[in-house]
Amino acid sequence: MEHTPKYYIVEASALPDIFHKVAEAKRLLETGETDKVNVRCRRLDVHTVCHGIWPEPLVGLFAPVNESVWEHLKLLFWPFLAAGFALTRREEDQAAAWSGLLLAELVMPLFLVGMYYLLRAGFGVRSLGVEIGLYYVTMAAGFWLARRVSESGRLAYLSGVLVILTGLLGAALILFTLAPPGLPIFVAEP
Repeated sequence: MEHTPKYYIVEASALPDIFHKVAEAKRLLETGETDKVNVRCRRLDVHTVCHGIWPEPLVGLFAPVNESVWEHLKLLFWPFLAAGFALTRREEDQAAAWSGLLLAELVMPLFLVGMYYLLRAGFGVRSLGVEIGLYYVTMAAGFWLARRVSESGRLAYLSGVLVILTGLLGAALILFTLAPPGLPIFVAEP
């Protein structure tokens, strides 16, 4: 009968960084330096591990992988795009319906980022409640804009261009998740 070892002794430098972060998180809890999981997460910047799932590359394309502003734009983009498919499936004029939704899809990130940095840098507001409220306001404004533009039908002729621009934004969300530049919008907030 062959015995399979339960444990392996491995040099720490051979392990991926995530193992070091998980071990440090466990140490913080065991030593009593912190008794709160969210404090542990902030200290170690282990966004997905702290939510109880292993960081999956596919999940990271559609959900934030860290606390950067850019990563959190995915929380606007993908759900709004999914809502677009649900809301337009029975529309007679697909071009008009999609023109409003895609325009809103492109305007919402600009509004959210602009307001976020105005509140944070301009007024010194650093409140999770305000940030969550800003998300809801942005999403509501996006649906309002989408409805107004879709009902008017004035931008239906631009639906092809809006599809391309929205595709580029989605591609940028994926690309800059995989290879983020060192600019402030891509850096995780403390």
